[in-house]
Amino acid sequence: MRKLFIIFFGIVLMITPMFGAVILVPGQYATILDAYMAADSGDTLLVAPGTYHGEGWTEVIFYIKSVKIYSQNGPGETIINGQGSRKGWGFREIENSRMEVVGFSFIDCVGFEIGAVNFHRNSPVTMRNCVIVRGKATRTNPEAVGEGGGIRCWGSSPTITDCIIQECEALQGGGFSLLENANPVIRRCVITNNSWGTGVLMQEDCDPLIEDCQITFNQASDLSYAGGMGIYARSNAIVNRCFIANNRNDYTSGGGIRVEASSPVITNTFILDNDTFEDAGALLCRDRGNPVFISCTMAGNTASRKADGIGSYLYSNPTFYNCIIWHPDWEFHFQDNGIMYGEYCNSTVDLTGVGPGNFSLEPGFIGSGNYHLATTSPCIDRGFDYGVVDDYDGDSRPQSCGVDVGADEVPFSGSVGVDLQMPGTNYRPGDTFYLNVACTNTGPARSGIPLLVALDIYGEFLFWPSWRHGLDYRMTDIPAGGKTVSILPAFAWPAGAGSASGIVFYSCFMNPGLTQICGNLDSVGFGWSAQ
Repeated sequence: MRKLFIIFFGIVLMITPMFGAVILVPGQYATILDAYMAADSGDTLLVAPGTYHGEGWTEVIFYIKSVKIYSQNGPGETIINGQGSRKGWGFREIENSRMEVVGFSFIDCVGFEIGAVNFHRNSPVTMRNCVIVRGKATRTNPEAVGEGGGIRCWGSSPTITDCIIQECEALQGGGFSLLENANPVIRRCVITNNSWGTGVLMQEDCDPLIEDCQITFNQASDLSYAGGMGIYARSNAIVNRCFIANNRNDYTSGGGIRVEASSPVITNTFILDNDTFEDAGALLCRDRGNPVFISCTMAGNTASRKADGIGSYLYSNPTFYNCIIWHPDWEFHFQDNGIMYGEYCNSTVDLTGVGPGNFSLEPGFIGSGNYHLATTSPCIDRGFDYGVVDDYDGDSRPQSCGVDVGADEVPFSGSVGVDLQMPGTNYRPGDTFYLNVACTNTGPARSGIPLLVALDIYGEFLFWPSWRHGLDYRMTDIPAGGKTVSILPAFAWPAGAGSASGIVFYSCFMNPGLTQICGNLDSVGFGWSAQ
């Protein structure tokens, strides 16, 4: 890895003169501040391995001018150390989005109002491959608390990727604090073990994109109100393919996620094994908190008082599509006009009357702490296509007949199909008649696939098993290799039925949303005569 880093920066040294000078730090300038003051916009500051602290290295504010700041050998060898008494770096009103900070560790950077790194007022900086450990904002006055022990974004929209933020503290936002129209992109970050103030906290009109992040083992403070993620005051985050687990709230309600007066959209996310001192281990919604969850899995969460799963309070209405919500001891709690809505969800509480496609079956997780679906899970193919094209792991959706319920789409090989079987095509009185569907399955066992059989009598359709005009079908389990389903048992064709021709049976499997044929559509025409 070190050789790759050196090669990369060798290339940088060759090409950057086309766009600006390369300034070696501390080779040409003793501190990063000195180098920045001497640089022009577009220059590159290349920092040698070492541990740097004190004036000119910590409590540095980069203002307006856009440069690239690279370490030569990455965060393991290039450390900005606040020594427990000084903040790290701040960025303010940076002139364009070409500024980059790549490959640094910020250790023990401590401030009063803010912690290690601060993006303030229109600073569209890219921070990549950085590590922040034990950042802290110490102010505890309830009227003006410390914000962002690891990273604070105030009115800024940086792009932060492939970073680790751990063991940081602040009353509001131990890991991240997003404030006042901050709309950062946060990708592939590990936000863990931030012991005070929530993993990620946002409030006041923040709309971040948070994707492919691990938000684990964080703890709430008495003023952050959530363990893993707090989304407050008109903040409509987009959260995708995240793992929010083992977070803890020892003060109030909301172990995993808490949403107040906001409408985030959360997809393909696992919310697991979070815990709270009061209510709602997985999710608490208050004050018209109206999140939308699509293809998420919530399980193993706990609450000491009410609702291991979800609490909806004060006119809130969380909505769930294709989700697993599985907390057998106490799934939901509603109060003060809080409600919820769900479609194609699997929950310990039967939601059949709430919306279409809901069911209540043991999810069939792999087990031993793995909340992916086993190949025999009843959640496979039971969802509806809401336009989510992949799952938590990046596997495409759907893999086979329909979309799987939950954050995991089980990779599937093989296909299902149907073959209509009857003993002939033209029947006379006394002839034996029957109708079977031979169901084929070249993959593993499948459960709960809608089997449709229709009888077409000159354009008038009757549907099995009720044989009425309205659409009907039967949910069918298909073992590996397939099976035969009897549609009409054998009988002798009756006398006095007259004659007819051109009558047709159709059959196919459908996805659970009844919007797509799975496999083939088979048909067989037949007729009968009086003699």
